Amino acid sequence: RIVGGLPIGPVYNNPGWTIYEQENTSEVDRIVVGTELSYDPTNWLNITGRVGVDNYTDDRFTLYPVGSAAGLVGLEKNTIQETQSNADVFARASKSFSKNFSINGLVGFNFNERRYDRLGGSINSFILPYAPANLDNATPASSTTEDFSSTIRTAAAYFTASADLYDQLFLTVTGRQEAASTFGAAAQSSFFYPSASAAWQFTKLGALSNNSVLNFGKLRMGYGVVGIQPPVYASSTLYTSSSLVSGWGPTLNAGDYGQGSYTPSNRLGNINLRPERKTEFEIGTDLRFFQDRTSLSFTYYQNRTTDAIFAVDVPISTGFYDKLDNAATIENKGYELDINTLVYKQGDFSFDLGLNWFRNVNTVTDLNGVESIFLNGFTGSSSRAVEGHPMG
Repeated sequence: RIVGGLPIGPVYNNPGWTIYEQENTSEVDRIVVGTELSYDPTNWLNITGRVGVDNYTDDRFTLYPVGSAAGLVGLEKNTIQETQSNADVFARASKSFSKNFSINGLVGFNFNERRYDRLGGSINSFILPYAPANLDNATPASSTTEDFSSTIRTAAAYFTASADLYDQLFLTVTGRQEAASTFGAAAQSSFFYPSASAAWQFTKLGALSNNSVLNFGKLRMGYGVVGIQPPVYASSTLYTSSSLVSGWGPTLNAGDYGQGSYTPSNRLGNINLRPERKTEFEIGTDLRFFQDRTSLSFTYYQNRTTDAIFAVDVPISTGFYDKLDNAATIENKGYELDINTLVYKQGDFSFDLGLNWFRNVNTVTDLNGVESIFLNGFTGSSSRAVEGHPMG
């Protein structure tokens, strides 16, 4: 069709063209290897060593041949390889002191390494339009390359201890001391994440056992702290091959002219970056009535995330746009109620009714003196973290 004297091509491809002419493939090879050695020095103690490797390679190929809609023509090839190595050594103990009291414990050490490599290239035009797919079939100005590698290492010592009293009171305590290569060089070298929980099945008391109405009842309570590592290399200021983009126009790559160049990225590294820490407390009950025909579960929880990691703006005079920082504290509080009942049962046929009610209140309670933090959006509106308001 002709608009304003200029020919306008199609915007969308015919489905037949997409099926038979365009290509978008992914070939994955994966291998998982693991071994374990176990030793029982006594009838209540076990020592185990475990090592495993998980490796995969993903070869990706995308082709938009000449004639594709909207002028989208090109070729892209990528090879992605990821290897995760994991090693654990731990001792497990289980001891019953009487029919009314038993304990279980575990203490161990873990080492984990994740390696990621991505190598590839793409072209957005062809010198020979109908030649076999090859990345050499393009001028340097229409070619781009990609080469990224990362390594993350984590080391941790951990323990778990639990006790069972009278087959009705259950107590559990855990702890994990963790260090990771993604922590900032000036930050604390390791962090401790504890947790504890307790549950009491009160219907095993003599006065409540064999109750025809309430046949099961449990009260539970839990507290825990978990951490989220910073993104890889966020503590460093990286250098990238320089390029310029003018609005919606083409990209000017410095590597196509002279000797090329490298410039600092737009994001400033943060050597003080710490992991996010989420602390949660919950309390609840589980009840079953009339020989399990009706059940009720209720939970109240509250959690607080400190040192939440966000990209925060920095003065343009520094030469950077932003940096990742432990910039926010976020709180969640809520309730959850779940009720289920068996209305009718005859042979293999049954009819159940269920009700679930949930309410969560999310609030950003602190932004370290910043009025708001940009999360996502475009030119007109944006999603932001604003102190005293829900996220987004």
